[in-house]
Amino acid sequence: MAGRGQGHAEVPWFWTHQHGMNFQSAGAPVAWDEVLWRGAPNPRSSMVFYRQGGVVVGGATINQGRQMRHIKRLIASGVRVEGRLLADPELPLEQVVKSAV
Repeated sequence: MAGRGQGHAEVPWFWTHQHGMNFQSAGAPVAWDEVLWRGAPNPRSSMVFYRQGGVVVGGATINQGRQMRHIKRLIASGVRVEGRLLADPELPLEQVVKSAV
């Protein structure tokens, strides 16, 4: 409005609740070169990351909505994150974020 171009700071995301399931997605990746599941894919509870050059550019959860804030923080940071850390369901995602950001 004041003549300055300024991008939107918040990572785009959405959620929906359908048939007793909660689905959330963050980021708007145009391209990615790797898809990493956190643990084994499960139709009742899953988390997946989309990375480009080692940087998380998108992510989605099924019935793990509390984790979305961590995914959004990783996307916003634009830092590289080791794939083995993202894929390890035994390592709290909050700890992965703290070590990366």
